[in-house]
Amino acid sequence: MYSLIFSSRFNENYNRSTNPLFRLLQSFKDNTTKEERNLTEFLIKFDDDDKNIPTQEELDSFGLNIQKFVWGRHGGRGSLHEVQNILYKFADKRCKFVQFIADDFVFTRPNFVSEILEYSDKYVITGQPGMTHFQQPPGTHGYCPAFSAKVIDALSCTTGPHSNGDGVVCGIADALREKYDYEIMFSPGGKPGYYLRTDCETSSHDSTDYFTALTGPTSDESLKGNWRDYWNILADNIFRSMIVDSIGGISNLQSIILNNTNK
Repeated sequence: MYSLIFSSRFNENYNRSTNPLFRLLQSFKDNTTKEERNLTEFLIKFDDDDKNIPTQEELDSFGLNIQKFVWGRHGGRGSLHEVQNILYKFADKRCKFVQFIADDFVFTRPNFVSEILEYSDKYVITGQPGMTHFQQPPGTHGYCPAFSAKVIDALSCTTGPHSNGDGVVCGIADALREKYDYEIMFSPGGKPGYYLRTDCETSSHDSTDYFTALTGPTSDESLKGNWRDYWNILADNIFRSMIVDSIGGISNLQSIILNNTNK
């Protein structure tokens, strides 16, 4: 299974027929086979003060597996990432990949679902090998990573205390390259771009955002925890999980530890 998770809010500047959410869903339908659609689910959160939440009938008209969630708006930008952690708990238990996206993206080419699912049960994230901060796959105008469930489970979270999933992924990727010479990013079908962001202005980063200031390092010498430390911890967690898998699972690790302890 391939799960897509995001928040959506109806923009009153759009007519209902040009709602970006509907455009995203239609583009997914246009670029997937029936089999791929049966292996995909959408988990979408709406704000309870949104007066234009799509009806279930409107969502069902796309012929996709869509779960609709509605609750309060909470803390603005930061709450977008809280949504990811919450909705992942509602993902299908067969989920092999989860993509955190936004409703201003569209999908642009076929076969990407099958190409992503070929990497099931591996510790990988979609992107472009070698990609780092402030970069995105060519031609996409944005980066919305799809995490293998292996990675999410190793992290025990989705994006953690970083404002954007793309940022935390690049931080983890850099740490894994530097510490373990491991490349976590892969391009589905050898072509990293399978989506396009259509409204880049609304996703621009606010350098004065309190959340960003709170999680950023004050200096390299600071003893306060910051996002650089966090990326290294997450990279360590992923690599530990890979080691456990390589020796046959946690039970085998337990046996090794007990044997060494009893010597």
